[in-house]
Amino acid sequence: MVHFFRAEVYRADVWRRRLDTTTNWAVITTGATLSIAWDPQIIILSTLLVTLFLYIEARRYRHYELWSYRVRLMETDFFAAMLVPPFRPAADWAESLAENLLRPKFPISM
Repeated sequence: MVHFFRAEVYRADVWRRRLDTTTNWAVITTGATLSIAWDPQIIILSTLLVTLFLYIEARRYRHYELWSYRVRLMETDFFAAMLVPPFRPAADWAESLAENLLRPKFPISM
């Protein structure tokens, strides 16, 4: 279980870094547009690019939230439950985790 937890935390961290990348792209695009925006076509192109980055980030955030849910489920219902009496995990945490692994359901819609 520890190795699975470590892998899920790593996967969520990778997706978090991917979210930061698209945010940086949007900020750089907006900054470049504002510094050289002499033409309305450039502003329209920049708006389309930022919209594309927003769409990409929304898709990535859905995946990040999926793995974040799994990590949080293991933290609260398994590891934390093992540290307090009666020193056993919650009754349905394994079923919830297995259901999420077998049939992933995004907690956030597009």
